[in-house]
Amino acid sequence: MSMTIEIVVQRIETLEKQMAELLADKKKTQKKEKKAKKMSKEDDESPKKKKKSGYILFTVDVNVRDTAKQKLSKESDSDEQPKSTLVMKEIGAMWKALSQNEKDTWNEKAKADA
Repeated sequence: MSMTIEIVVQRIETLEKQMAELLADKKKTQKKEKKAKKMSKEDDESPKKKKKSGYILFTVDVNVRDTAKQKLSKESDSDEQPKSTLVMKEIGAMWKALSQNEKDTWNEKAKADA
């Protein structure tokens, strides 16, 4: 019986040593990971805001979008809302149909918004 207790004690000692080694290795890898996660000054800055064009402001305008949706829903004669791709195509056609003065107005709004 004393022989088995000695074996168990030895096994426990070896397991404790292995656990100590594993924990030491884990601490080293955690320190390395923390260093890798540091962000540079460039990453800390907020992303630069892109300039909006007059066309983008035109497409985002609620009145323009509603007009395009109404026109498409009248053409399709159904209760379903038109697909967004069709709405964007219609808005693009509406932009092409605008006079240069109207386009310039939208472009000026975009410049003032920037």
